[in-house]
Amino acid sequence: MNRWKWCLVSLVCWMPLTFAASVPEAISVQATSAVLGASAVEASTVKKELPTPQQDFDEAMKLYERGVTGDMGAMLDATALFRRAAFRGHATAQARYGLTFERGQALDTALFFYRMAAEQGDAEGLFGYGMMFINGEGIPQDLVEGRKWVKLAAEQGHKPAIAVMVQAYLRRELSADELAQKKPKLVQEYIRIGLGLDEAARQSPEALAWIQKAADYDNPVALDALAAAYRTGQYGLAVDPKQADILTAKADKIRGIVPKEVRKKSALFRLLRGDPEKKK
Repeated sequence: MNRWKWCLVSLVCWMPLTFAASVPEAISVQATSAVLGASAVEASTVKKELPTPQQDFDEAMKLYERGVTGDMGAMLDATALFRRAAFRGHATAQARYGLTFERGQALDTALFFYRMAAEQGDAEGLFGYGMMFINGEGIPQDLVEGRKWVKLAAEQGHKPAIAVMVQAYLRRELSADELAQKKPKLVQEYIRIGLGLDEAARQSPEALAWIQKAADYDNPVALDALAAAYRTGQYGLAVDPKQADILTAKADKIRGIVPKEVRKKSALFRLLRGDPEKKK
């Protein structure tokens, strides 16, 4: 989605948050009449039934799916429902609301909502909060602290968190000469991806455990790494070329890579290659 659209969504987020935070289940008509100047309203309490936070969140997700396809009205409605559910304690709504602020570059507020969700153990909140530390957004960069929170999300099966963890364990250690040949920004990115892990950690049983976990979630990079380990006996695995071939084939399938022997038989492949049609 274009940056200006997220700015518009963020503007809606900044609408009096204190008012949204204090929306009660029971609205005092006397207080409402004082605000609106409606003296004819009876001074009694009328209960207004609101959807539950979960119902708000479920509806917000439906609207969000429409919003990502370009329906800005649906996106604004989704943001309003995320906000209401977030202020009423819904952890995943807090994480989603934080994501809206992050995309609008309101990083301090994003950090606040991510932390609210993370402290409730929500996987999206844990991941968002951890990535703020890793990227140094709204808070000083701290790779170890960020890895701690992302790891908690990954342990719940959060796929992006698992991908971040396995990427850190698979990152190859560069020599001083190799680092010297790279641009400073690339060096910083390389260090960030490593999440503060050293080479000993990358060869540990924990590294293998994360690679296997990511492979179980069909992460192609992890499947490739596990296949290579079965071919070489890395991480203490018994060499098993057959298992390695199975894992490689699975990774290729996920990437949409067609095996060579199948491609040769494909009429579409011959057409794309420019071969003449076979005569009947």
